[in-house]
Order: sequence, then C-alpha cells, then structure tokens
Amino acid sequence: MSKQFFIDRGQGRVLGSWRKILSISLLCVLFMACSKEKKSTNAAEKMRDFVVELSEYARGINGNFLIIPQNGIELCFNNEDAADGISTNYFNAISGVGIEELFYNGGAVEDDGRLGMAVKIRELKPVLVADYTNSAAIEADAFTQND
Repeated sequence: MSKQFFIDRGQGRVLGSWRKILSISLLCVLFMACSKEKKSTNAAEKMRDFVVELSEYARGINGNFLIIPQNGIELCFNNEDAADGISTNYFNAISGVGIEELFYNGGAVEDDGRLGMAVKIRELKPVLVADYTNSAAIEADAFTQND
C-alpha cells in the first residue's frame, strides 16, 4: 500500500511527507546559492593572494619585474566592485592591467562595467587594451576610444 500525498488547495498547504521534502529542497537551494557566492568571493581572494605572492617573489629577484594581469580587472577592487574602493595589497602588487575586448570583439561589445573600472585604474596605473576588429573603420574607432 502506497502512502498518499496531496495539496490542500483551500489552505495552500502541502500535507504528508512532501512538507519535509520541500523544506529540505528549499534549504538545499538556499545553501547552494549562498555557497556559490562565497566560492566566487573566495576564488577572487585566492587569485589576489596568488598575484601578490608572485609579485613579491619576482620582485625579490628583479625589482623591475612587471606584473600585468590580463583580464580580471574586477580584482583591483574590493568585493570586485569599483564602488567598494581599490584592493590595496593587490593593486600595489601589479604594474598595470590588460583588458581584452573592452570596445570590440569583431563588432561592438556592450559595456559590462569594465570601462568605468578601467577609467578609475587609468588614473593610477597603465591600462593596456586589446580590441579585436574586423574593419579599418572599426580599428580607427577602437584607437580613438582607447586613447
């Protein structure tokens, strides 16, 4: 004999063992959502720490060694958000930043917030941009926008 489960439509309640299943499922979803954000932040911190250690090691051998991370401009800012200010240890460890596809990747690229970050960083460190163009007109515009 199988156990029956049903929804009390008048009250909007789930009856039987389904209540437990739904509660556990909801907790799992919430836990996974929070866990993903923490993992993302943790990954950013690990990358910052790695770059700082790399910089210290390389500059311990050659004080003029340049560290220019390619992409990942968000790491220059606390919480990967320009509004939260510069990540000082990371920023002091790098010599500049490289950004691909800031304006073009064959065609125009929509601004995803990196332009504002690049403008803030450019006041303090060199910003090197690699745009990919497919015509002379777009190439000229890319040079103008990156100036």
